[in-house]
Amino acid sequence: MNQSVIDNAYKWFVAKEGGFELCLHSLSNHSIQDIGEDISQIIAQFVNTADNPEEKLVQIYKDRFLKYYTSPALYLQAINEMLPYILMKNKEEMLKSDILMYWIDIAVR
Repeated sequence: MNQSVIDNAYKWFVAKEGGFELCLHSLSNHSIQDIGEDISQIIAQFVNTADNPEEKLVQIYKDRFLKYYTSPALYLQAINEMLPYILMKNKEEMLKSDILMYWIDIAVR
């Protein structure tokens, strides 16, 4: 697939009111047990096709989640609920990135 198409799809996905926000919005209307795996699969597809998947994973689960869940408590609650599904799809990338330490820092504060 053309890298330019992949890059543009990723930009749309993480843009304001893009695919990622739509995924998070769907979590407010549906049970995490019903759609958590699907949401993590969608995120994994965008992350794993982009250049530097670990960096993109951090961008999504750190920067983009924080923009949607502005309260640290809501952010950590959302991450906690999504974590089993995230690890199903991106365990290796998560372990390579610094995102786990970031979450621990927020929880400790």
